[in-house]
Order: sequence, then structure tokens, then C-alpha cells
Amino acid sequence: MKTLELNPQEQELLVRILERCQADLDHEIHHTDHREFRGMLSQRQLVIAGIIQKLQP
Repeated sequence: MKTLELNPQEQELLVRILERCQADLDHEIHHTDHREFRGMLSQRQLVIAGIIQKLQP
């Protein structure tokens, strides 16, 4: 496992990028008919949410 140290500015930018990615995934999930693909996207969204939670104080 790698450890990544970020200064506050880097941390804030990374959270914003991940939140944008999460919003894009939400849009994609709602417009996807294929069940397996939607499930994979939902799982990815959960992983991103976990990372965001770890990054916020």
C-alpha cells in the first residue's frame, strides 16, 4: 500500500475532482440500461465516496 501526503490545497483540489467524477457517474448510472454496467458504476461511485470521506477532516 502506498501513502500519499497532500498539502491542504492539493487535498481540496483532489476532493473537488473526485466530487465531479462522482456527479458524472451519477448521471451515467441514471442513463445506463445495462444492469451489470450500472452495478459496476455504482460500485465505483461507492469507492470514490469512501476516498472523499477519508480526505475530509
